[in-house]
Amino acid sequence: MTFPFSWLGKFIQPKYTDMARIRDEHDRIILMHGVNVSNFAKQSASNRAGLTWHTEDEYRLLLKYGFNAVRYLVFWEALEPQKSQFDTEYLRKVAEDITRITSAGLLVMVDMHQDIYTQAYGGDGFPIWTMKPEGGAFVAQKYWAANLLQPAVKNCYKNFWADSDMQDRYIFALDMLVRTLQVIPGVIGFDIMNEPYPHDLWKFSKFEQTILTKFYGKVQRIGANRLFFEPWMSTSSGIPSDLAFKPTRKAACAPHYYDIFLDAGKPYKWFNKALLEKAVAIKVQEANQLGAPLVYGEFGLDPSVPRAMEFLQDFNNELGKYGVGWFYWSYDKACHSGFGLLDNAGKPRENMKILGTICPTYIAGEKPSFFTKGGVFRMTYEAKVIENYPTITLIPEHFSGIIIKVNGLEVKRMDRGGTWEYSGTGPTTIEISYTR
Repeated sequence: MTFPFSWLGKFIQPKYTDMARIRDEHDRIILMHGVNVSNFAKQSASNRAGLTWHTEDEYRLLLKYGFNAVRYLVFWEALEPQKSQFDTEYLRKVAEDITRITSAGLLVMVDMHQDIYTQAYGGDGFPIWTMKPEGGAFVAQKYWAANLLQPAVKNCYKNFWADSDMQDRYIFALDMLVRTLQVIPGVIGFDIMNEPYPHDLWKFSKFEQTILTKFYGKVQRIGANRLFFEPWMSTSSGIPSDLAFKPTRKAACAPHYYDIFLDAGKPYKWFNKALLEKAVAIKVQEANQLGAPLVYGEFGLDPSVPRAMEFLQDFNNELGKYGVGWFYWSYDKACHSGFGLLDNAGKPRENMKILGTICPTYIAGEKPSFFTKGGVFRMTYEAKVIENYPTITLIPEHFSGIIIKVNGLEVKRMDRGGTWEYSGTGPTTIEISYTR
């Protein structure tokens, strides 16, 4: 393992300046409060379907609760179940589902998903045919992530990262997704690979500096409207990344955040909040150094964890401080995922109600920073007038008694939530009070 001085410096002195942003065609900042769709699809992938269960009703429900985007999981194993044989029916169904999502008014990031390499080891993502005979031993572990340490799984990743031709096959499959799906209005980009994993944990820094950086460089030959790239997973929880990828086309950094203590069911406490603040500040700095926008592709926890709702509020506010968006894991029923936002009857759980808050979806301006506390949303930014394209704020429909102020002056009252538009110029403070 290597520990360069840059690694130590990032940990001691994370800095913040306004960063690159994801923007629409009118130069407005796009801020995403989204969900992953879905954990069920991973389970479905093990049966070669790789599809989700949601209908138009579930997608419309998201918008009503203030969510505006979906990170949609797709799987190489479902797309190319046999070498060089692509399942066009799977691709057609994915395109139909994404069209349903965008027609409901939601943005979509397409995620080429994998965990623990393949279904053969209780995971998903890579086709069985990519595995080599000398796999090694595998004993299923009780905690799912512990399976990553099994020799068979480590060898799969080792072989993939050493095989340029296999990487080219992966990129070809990703390119097929891009060419098919990015023509759908509302598709904002493609996550290159979910949680890329090094086969040797003791050399994770070298993995990021060389192997992963080179791989992301190769992927840039795809004509995607935007590529989302992830550092090695464990760097997302407070360990600085050594990824040296330099985007040459539209791209964005999309790390994940999972607190290992909360994942183990421990209560959310002051030191978890301190870790969250430090980890996010480091990722903001890294995105600045890469010259790329930042959006968190995954975060979540079991809502039964003590003070879980406080964590969700703090996470939203910590990212809001920098004007950074997120996707929660995951939009599922509780029976499909312990982290799920819906109960088994399909009704919103408390975690969905907490995360379903005010979201400034399109921001005509710069340097947004916002927080929500005690029934008040407050955002500051440098507003600018973009003719016919104002700042658009999404307010959950179940909010009532809404009072909107701009720079201290009341400008509007609303009986219930919806969308609110504002055009202005210069330093601006928007304050929206409400009752849930």
